[in-house]
Amino acid sequence: MKHETTEADTAECDRVVHVRVRRAAVIAAVFLVALAASVFGAVRVFTAYDDLQLRGLVATGTVTGVHDSRRGPTSFDVEYSANGAHEESSFSVDSAETYSVGQVVSVRYDPADPADPAHAIADGQTAVFSREGLIALAALASLVVFVWFTLMSLAWVRRRRAVPGTGWHWAEAAQAPRRGDPVMTFLAAGSGIKAERTRYVRPGRFAIRPRPPTAGWLAGERKVLVLVVPASREGAKPSAYRLRRAQKPKRRR
Repeated sequence: MKHETTEADTAECDRVVHVRVRRAAVIAAVFLVALAASVFGAVRVFTAYDDLQLRGLVATGTVTGVHDSRRGPTSFDVEYSANGAHEESSFSVDSAETYSVGQVVSVRYDPADPADPAHAIADGQTAVFSREGLIALAALASLVVFVWFTLMSLAWVRRRRAVPGTGWHWAEAAQAPRRGDPVMTFLAAGSGIKAERTRYVRPGRFAIRPRPPTAGWLAGERKVLVLVVPASREGAKPSAYRLRRAQKPKRRR
């Protein structure tokens, strides 16, 4: 079926590509800030630990409780005297088998703030240092997401720059994907562009997009192609996909 691309269609397709670039860039920036905050938190954690080792005072404490949780963190409570006042802190540990109620332990605390449970060390186990694992996970997750969306934004920038070279052409799927080979081939009539898309979710139990795109506006050059699919219903937003130029089948010798 012939589909004439109007100026409104062209403007809408350009807008969708701009939105994808901006969205990926914003998400990358957010997780860059999260990564910086995680690194800053890690530096503060290690600095606090080193400060306790250098200027902390040592007191004798008694274990008052042990909390062994399979789903949550394992910890133990310690009562000790700091600057003449009674204090109690909780410390995270890898295994609760090392400690028992009534056990005597050594506690190194910050004389400037002995009441803060995050500023104390009991037998090498520190409440502030126990945050290291959470900070490391947050930093790792932020780094992965930041790199992923940075590369994605760069990919969309390349496509945005390649679009004016060919303009937008209406393309339709030439064939349905075969079983075990999830490839959609799109043909843009009048442009000579033949593109493939391999990254879509098949209909099934865990499908987030029940139906793969079957038609839309295609633009780009060489391997930098993009397909903009119009909204399927009123109130919905159009979507964009990154495609690759279809490869010619290899001849068998």
